[in-house]
Amino acid sequence: MIKPELKRLCLGCMAELEGKGPCRLCGYTETGPVNADYLAPGVILNKRYLIGKLLSANGESAVYIGYDAEEDVKVFVREFMPGKLVTRNHASMSLKPIAGYETVYKNLLAEFEDLCSILKGMEIRGI
Repeated sequence: MIKPELKRLCLGCMAELEGKGPCRLCGYTETGPVNADYLAPGVILNKRYLIGKLLSANGESAVYIGYDAEEDVKVFVREFMPGKLVTRNHASMSLKPIAGYETVYKNLLAEFEDLCSILKGMEIRGI
């Protein structure tokens, strides 16, 4: 479950906010523009991960700054997002393959899941 103190986290860097206005560390402000094709800052996934700003997108995936409420740590969240093959349902934030691209989507998703399984098994230091 997401902790109440999350409301005090900057969605640009996940540092604790002090007061109102832009983040004193990164300058992020919640009034900036957001690309509707990606997850919006403030979305909570699986009642565990708070999504922050989009850091990068490369046609295969999107990477966001995030916060893991269970582990109480800043994380990077990578979303499978092959932009030219999918559309986003903005109500549910889910992705749906464009008609005719279902097989390509499924194959790429399987490769993405394999990569994530490998990465999940690695111990990463220094983040």
